[in-house]
Amino acid sequence: MSYYVVKKAVAARDFPSSKTGKQVVKLTAGQVVQADDCGKFSNTSLNKVHLPVLVSGVHRWVHDAYLLAISDRQAAALLHGESWLGKKPGSKAIAWYNSTDSGKSDPKPTSEAYCTVGAMWGASQGTDLGSLISRTVAKLETKARKKGIWHVKGGNYEPKPGDLVQFKASGKSTATHTELLACKAGSTLNTINYNASKVCKRQTRKVSDDYTYGYVELTY
Repeated sequence: MSYYVVKKAVAARDFPSSKTGKQVVKLTAGQVVQADDCGKFSNTSLNKVHLPVLVSGVHRWVHDAYLLAISDRQAAALLHGESWLGKKPGSKAIAWYNSTDSGKSDPKPTSEAYCTVGAMWGASQGTDLGSLISRTVAKLETKARKKGIWHVKGGNYEPKPGDLVQFKASGKSTATHTELLACKAGSTLNTINYNASKVCKRQTRKVSDDYTYGYVELTY
C-alpha cells in the first residue's frame, strides 16, 4: 500500500507526535509515499493518529489527516504522472498509443488528444485498459459509456485515484479534455494534466465547475 499526500507542506517526523516528534522532512501535495508496515500510532490526548511511511527508504511518521491510502497499482499510475511534471510528454504518449492494439488500427492521435492519450498512458502503468484505449477525447467517452464505466458528475459514483476525469467546453456536446485523477478532496479534484499547453502539470479543479463533466471508472 501507498499514500497520496493531500495537503501542502506536510511534516514527516521521527516520532509520532506533533509536539515531541522532530520534523525531518516536509512532504508536498501530490507526492506519493510508500506505507511502512509497522502499525499506526494513536495519541488519544491529542486526538491524532500518525501513520508510518517510508521517505527515501527511511521510516517516518505523518498525521493521517494528510494522507490518502491508495493501492500500489494506483500509486504506479500517479507516480508516472509525477515523473512527467514540468516536461512535455506528448511525443512519448503518442508513441505509447501507437504501440497498443488500438494504435495499430488507428494510429493518428492529434495534438489535441495528447491530454487523453497521456492520461491513459499514466493509468496503464497500474491497470490494463484493454479496448478502452482511444485516440481522441470523444472516443474515450463513447467507449466508456458503452462499457458502463462513464459517470456524470453529481451522480452516485465517487471517483477514486487513478480514474480519468473528463471535461467539456461550453457549447460542446461531448468531452473535450481528459486528465488523470490524483484524488478527490471534498469538492476539489486534484488532477494530473498531461497537456497543459503541452506540459504536464498538476491541476486543481472544482467539481461544481461547469467545465467538469464526468468520470471514467477504472479498476486497479
